[in-house]
Amino acid sequence: MRKVEFEFAKALGIPVSEDRKVDYAGVITFMPSTDAPDVQGNTISNYRDNIIGQELKYNPNKCVRWLDGEIIFFDSSKQSKYMKRYRTIIYIHMLYDIPKDIDYKKNYYIEYTIFGQKQRYKVDMASAFSYQGDIMVPINKLRVFYFFSYDRKGVAEFINQQKTCPMALYCGEEKIGTTEIDLKDFLSDHVIKSECFKVFSGKTLPILSWGIKLTLGLLEGGDEDITKLKLNTHKGVLKENY
Repeated sequence: MRKVEFEFAKALGIPVSEDRKVDYAGVITFMPSTDAPDVQGNTISNYRDNIIGQELKYNPNKCVRWLDGEIIFFDSSKQSKYMKRYRTIIYIHMLYDIPKDIDYKKNYYIEYTIFGQKQRYKVDMASAFSYQGDIMVPINKLRVFYFFSYDRKGVAEFINQQKTCPMALYCGEEKIGTTEIDLKDFLSDHVIKSECFKVFSGKTLPILSWGIKLTLGLLEGGDEDITKLKLNTHKGVLKENY
């Protein structure tokens, strides 16, 4: 985990270690192909009507760049081949206001989707405890998603398209509740962390039950050479394909 992630985790009181696996959130793949354009500055949209899922020829001096909503080729010897790598951190603290009359032997899960990736955590109901009449269950799960952009304009485009991070509560494989985490705070480059408390809603859920507390982070990292990375376009940014 990068230094900035350690600092973020320490600020939240999250235990971290050097051997923590780093997850990359991961339609463009640099693979051999005779169909790729070889003209500096040619846009993909001008070369081929439907580039999604197609292969592009990799040339160490021909790179891709996200610019004004399009992927363009540019000569890396004349223009920068580096993009800024950003980290989105999602840390789920705890579930609150768990109903007392539920079957604690059943399996419950929390699931959310961002950058096209689904993340699911099993709720350890055996760790439930009561505090001032409120039943809580600690979750303490953190995941880091990486993406690339030349500047904050790409980040803003992603946030404006994504809008929220949808979350769901499951009992077994049945979705019993949903909620959404607003991302608009991160439209400001002065905001790197946001604390959030939401309540799941569903037809079978009691009102104001199943609350969830989480922390979101958006951190700008250093520049990284992207020419040999396999990247996908995703709502205004590039994400690593894995």
